[in-house]
Amino acid sequence: VLSPGVPVKGTTAGAGAEIQVTCASDSADVWYEFTPTQFAGYTITVTGDNTANMSLALITGCGGFFAEGGCISGVPGELRLDTLRIAGDTFLIRVGANGAENFTITADMAPPPANDECDGAIPLTFGLPVAADNFSATTTLELNNADLCGSIDPGVGGGADVFFSFTPTQDGFYD
Repeated sequence: VLSPGVPVKGTTAGAGAEIQVTCASDSADVWYEFTPTQFAGYTITVTGDNTANMSLALITGCGGFFAEGGCISGVPGELRLDTLRIAGDTFLIRVGANGAENFTITADMAPPPANDECDGAIPLTFGLPVAADNFSATTTLELNNADLCGSIDPGVGGGADVFFSFTPTQDGFYD
């Protein structure tokens, strides 16, 4: 059982393979259980000397009825999966390897994005797309009044908001 933010040392030494996952064909796997304490974005990380020889998968179900909720393998230095979870929603974490590997696993709330607050707004440049998401963002504004933002319908809450800024270089309409 993993506790939020508490690193746990593990090994695949002496383990067999219980199930195979989509991202790797491992000869050994070990299992962990994690139950989030609140509705939030969580990050599961595995670090070790040879993570390029390892896999990390989020699994729901048990007793032969498994569903894979994410899988990553073959990344040197760190294996990382992000997941949005509800408090009390227990899930399994599978760490696999080809042979004996020592590692450290941690499950914790994901940090909010850099533009989670207004003062961290990401500047936009006309014509240049920006890849972004609101994974693990907090709610800064509750937009329950249409006067606050003319393009938002009344009663719509801000939810997990992130901020961007744009300074036009000329007069006109912009999308």
